[in-house]
Order: sequence, then C-alpha cells, then structure tokens
Amino acid sequence: MERHLAGSDPRGRVDAAEALWRITGDPRRSVPVLLDAFRPTWTGLRALTVLRRIGRPLPAEHRALLDSWLSPDHVGPSEEEVFWYDRLGNRLRAEARLLRARQP
Repeated sequence: MERHLAGSDPRGRVDAAEALWRITGDPRRSVPVLLDAFRPTWTGLRALTVLRRIGRPLPAEHRALLDSWLSPDHVGPSEEEVFWYDRLGNRLRAEARLLRARQP
C-alpha cells in the first residue's frame, strides 16, 4: 500500500489512499494524498468524493478552490474540452456542493 501512496500515477495514489483509509479507519495518511489530487480531473473528482466521505474540514486553499468551482463566474473549458468538461464539470460541481455543505 505504501508504495502506491507515493507512486507516480495519480489514480493509483487516490485508490491507495482510499483503501488505506477504509482498512485502517484513520485518515491521517490518506488525506494529504487526496488533497494533492484535488483538481478538476476524473481522479480529482474521486479524491473529492473520498474526502467528503472522510468528513474532515478542508484547508483554506482547498475550500477556496472548491468555491471557485461552484462560482457562476468559473471560467469554462476550451472548445475542444467541452464534451469532456461537461460530464466532469457537472459531476464535479455536484460533489463540490455536497462537500462544501459539510465545511465550516
């Protein structure tokens, strides 16, 4: 498990962080890995979901990023990214709303 937490593949790191948290019940080792993956990507969406399930407050910079995804002024994707972003963006915003509702 440790090898995957420090691996170069972001998806593998998020998978390992989730597995470690589920096995041990202790989020201390998992949260930094999940926060590192906190980006508007499919892997980032997965990290966001696991962070919501863990239920710990986000650091201020991550709350600000989360709020920017929920903002109506959020800058959208380039034209070639529209299809990809539309599906990801909708799911990301939905998960961000759920996570934001749990934040102070």
